[in-house]
Amino acid sequence: MQEYSSRKGPGRAVSARYFPLLVILVIALLLFTSAIIISPGRGEEAAADNEPPVADAGADYSDVLLNEVHMLDGSNSTDEDIENCTWLWECTSHTGVEIQDSDSPVAFYTVFTEEPIVFRLTVTDPEGLWDTDEIRVTPAINNDPVLDTLSILPADSGPEGPFYEIGTPVEFNATSVTDAESSLEELSFSWSSDVPGEGAFPAEPAFFRKMNILGWHNITLAVSDPNGGHSELVKRIYVREDPLPPTASFTIWPIRSVYDKGEKITLDASATSDPNSFDTLETMNFTWSTNLTGGRVLGYGCTLDISAEEGDQNISLEVTDADGLRSTAWEHLLVVNQPPSAVITTPGMGERNGVRTVNVSQTASLSGWMSSDPNGDRLEYLWDLGDGSRAAGVNITHAWTVHGTYNVTLEVDDGSMKDSTASTVTRIDVNTIPEAVIEYVRELTVGEPYRFSANGSGDEDGDHLTYRWDFDGDGIFDQTGFNTTYTFDEEGTFEVLLRVDDGFAWSEASVEVEVAIPNDPPIARIVGYEEGDDPIIVPLDDNVGDVELDASVSIDPDDDINNNGVIDGKERNNLTFSWDIDAGKDGPDDDQIPDNDFTRKGRVLRMSIEDDRILRVRLNVTDRGGLSSYLLIELKGDNPPEVLEIKTSKQYKLYVNSTVEFTCTADDQDSGQTRNLKYTWNFGDGSVVENVSSSYSHKYRDAGTYEVTARVFDGYLWGEGRTTITVVEFDGLDIRFPRDGSVLSGRVKLRGTVDYLVAYRIDEVYVKVDNGEWMRASNPPDWEYDLDTLGYPDGPHTIHVKVVLDTGVEQELSVDVTIQNSEVKDNTGLITGIIIIVIVLAVIGLLSYLLFGKRRRRSRDLLYSMPPPPGAGPGIPSIPQTGIPPGAGGIAAVPPGPSPEAGGGPPALETPAPEEEERKRNIRVKCPACGKMFRAEDTGERPLELTCTHCGAKGSIARIPGDEDREKDGGGEAPEEEEPEPEPVPIICPSCSGLFELSEVAEQAKCPFCGAVGDLDEETMATLEERLGQPKEKEVTGRCPSCQGKCSLKYTDTEIICPFSGVSG
Repeated sequence: MQEYSSRKGPGRAVSARYFPLLVILVIALLLFTSAIIISPGRGEEAAADNEPPVADAGADYSDVLLNEVHMLDGSNSTDEDIENCTWLWECTSHTGVEIQDSDSPVAFYTVFTEEPIVFRLTVTDPEGLWDTDEIRVTPAINNDPVLDTLSILPADSGPEGPFYEIGTPVEFNATSVTDAESSLEELSFSWSSDVPGEGAFPAEPAFFRKMNILGWHNITLAVSDPNGGHSELVKRIYVREDPLPPTASFTIWPIRSVYDKGEKITLDASATSDPNSFDTLETMNFTWSTNLTGGRVLGYGCTLDISAEEGDQNISLEVTDADGLRSTAWEHLLVVNQPPSAVITTPGMGERNGVRTVNVSQTASLSGWMSSDPNGDRLEYLWDLGDGSRAAGVNITHAWTVHGTYNVTLEVDDGSMKDSTASTVTRIDVNTIPEAVIEYVRELTVGEPYRFSANGSGDEDGDHLTYRWDFDGDGIFDQTGFNTTYTFDEEGTFEVLLRVDDGFAWSEASVEVEVAIPNDPPIARIVGYEEGDDPIIVPLDDNVGDVELDASVSIDPDDDINNNGVIDGKERNNLTFSWDIDAGKDGPDDDQIPDNDFTRKGRVLRMSIEDDRILRVRLNVTDRGGLSSYLLIELKGDNPPEVLEIKTSKQYKLYVNSTVEFTCTADDQDSGQTRNLKYTWNFGDGSVVENVSSSYSHKYRDAGTYEVTARVFDGYLWGEGRTTITVVEFDGLDIRFPRDGSVLSGRVKLRGTVDYLVAYRIDEVYVKVDNGEWMRASNPPDWEYDLDTLGYPDGPHTIHVKVVLDTGVEQELSVDVTIQNSEVKDNTGLITGIIIIVIVLAVIGLLSYLLFGKRRRRSRDLLYSMPPPPGAGPGIPSIPQTGIPPGAGGIAAVPPGPSPEAGGGPPALETPAPEEEERKRNIRVKCPACGKMFRAEDTGERPLELTCTHCGAKGSIARIPGDEDREKDGGGEAPEEEEPEPEPVPIICPSCSGLFELSEVAEQAKCPFCGAVGDLDEETMATLEERLGQPKEKEVTGRCPSCQGKCSLKYTDTEIICPFSGVSG
């Protein structure tokens, strides 16, 4: 950096002997900068102003056809130097694919397969940074041509295909062919015959041609489309000479001279022949007729099964071949009738002594359905019922009103000309039903033997009778005989049944018998309670509860006939029920007896109780004989516990495999029970714990939303509460750099973020390469890790990143990268040598400057314009600094204010601009407290005490420019300048408070004491322009916030328009 003085003399001019030293320092600085640029890390940004290109191969597309030419368009790829980028198109799904203009943004290819094709575009900028993108092309499946029909006209139908007369013009037509991708004109047609010597066919979809060779031809049509689709269709035709008529002939099976009426016979014309080789039995038509009933047609076909009709007749056959030529033949047929047979059946009719028998006035069924006719003729049925009655029909019914024996006759007629009738006779007995009577029975007692009699029973026919008795109503007869004795061993009403039977018919009579036994007292009971049980717990709602007591299980032993302890079957409960609803105190009767105030009636008592005290209720039951018994029941009210709240330690959302603590707050209105509550937890994932405390921890193994239920038990009743908790997989880890496929070299900074729930905290973030040791990353959640790739061999590697939360929940991600340090390592020796040379030259320059530049040190010895004195009060703020030690490099301290990212720039260096007058020396000082400039008088005292004229802040300056000259000249005034030169501008470093001078226009200033670098503020830039002339134009770059493209501007510009997006700023 050159310095220019506003005064003459050895202290202000630049000596020529220092010029080589300055040149050496400039060369050293350039070499050091070039050494840094030679070996950038490829995983980081290689240069501060260079970004890799963004490849764009375009959107995937489909429905392209085979052999079509299509375009690959990568012109939407972007880069700041896109015109100098190189391009490469490759097919990654298939090998050997030819791509036209594969090194251009736009390339072309021919569809060569129906499988999906993947192309990759690689864009590389001039500095070697690159990016790739892929596009997937899905070809359409080519459809073959559709050959539904093939027309060859005119034609007659033959047994195996159409046939044609030799020498006749035939039209071949395939214009109905369709193809989904091609028109009829684009299709190719090929016709051929499998008969040698037939000749070639036109390659047209339709044409006329004569067939020249007799016999069968297989005509093949092959159709192809331009995309490789192919279909074939074969049609069989026959070429023949003129036809001849057939010869009709047939046989009647079985072969006999006479046939029975209705007999199944077969007419067989398989002996018919035709001289034409193409005419067969299958191609001929057969018509059969008879001369009966005016020449009726019997049927069609080469063979015909018929039922022979009665009579003397002729059967004729007419045969017609495929050409319409006819021939006839006939045979004689004689058919005679067979007589029918008559059979009587009596469905549902009984028998006695081998004779069919029916009761008087009982309807009997008679049927002739088993009658038959050998010829299958329809029969007519005529009945004579023996009592003067007649009837007709195959099935009839009849009732005889007088007992006796009757002969029933059936006659059948088949309606034929000869032998048409037959008859049969059946004997039927008509019986009288006997009468059953039971002699009177009085009321009986248990254990008393009693004689029962059927006196009064009888039968009009005088048949022998049998008597059977049922005394217990179970449907099983207990005793037999006209008179019988029976003893009842139970009390009750019984139905006694008598059945009288004459061997064919029977009748019944019944009577009810009352049987009584001695009376026993009843037994009082209620459902769900036995005498001596603990009190019945009644759930209360706000200290009031309802209860129902059911006494229907009370029993009177006298009613329990079967003595099984319950009233069931035909037994009846004859008890009455009364209730004293507070047996502990006297009722309205004031009889001083507390448990006899029966104010409620009925089997079921419904009542309400209050509070949690014990209430005594008395049940009284009474039987029909006036005997009674009672039961004393104790009731206790209880308020069920109430779940007030269920809290969780993770705000109702947590990660899988982390532990959450649930706490249930419950209340019980019953005194003294809240501290004795027991809790049962159901966590919704199948896990249940019982009889535990109000707080419990649980770990969920799977993601999902779970309903958690807490059940609280106070010793009597349960309370229940529910809440919902969501469990999710932890997937908040993100690796922002590097990405999959990145190429790394040198020292790179791995970075990423962790997104996690607020209820958690990050324990550690670890990084490892391949299977190496885990290394701790810094600054989570926005974690970073400096990785030196020189410690790993070149080639593919996997970088693993793992985050561990405070609960032990983990997530691990990995990216596949390639390490490539061969170029950097090859230049290591050269770079090391250049760095050593730069360091040696810098040391030599520094020593020379210290030895020969003593007169220029006065500007370095000055302190900050107004540093606050020790112990300054509130009116003097401290100087913002970053603690950069003297001699350290880098940017100057950034004071509070807008950051570079927010639109501000690096901090400006403070600039006191002293001005000299002739005899009274005035200086301009910038206050570090309020930041404003003010004028002050230099009294010559050191340190010079100053007070800001704006805010009143106080401070002092140890030295100012010109002190050395004043000291050398004895404090006198400096000699006047003979030739004015631009006056240097003094600058105070905000880092170390050292003062130095600028003698040329620049955007930044570097402190010669501590090495801090910072941008100059607008006021300092204005002073430089005023004293040293216009600033030197310098082009800088910035990134457009809209499209991220890089824009160029000069630092004097106030506005720039982005050449990519058009956005101004």
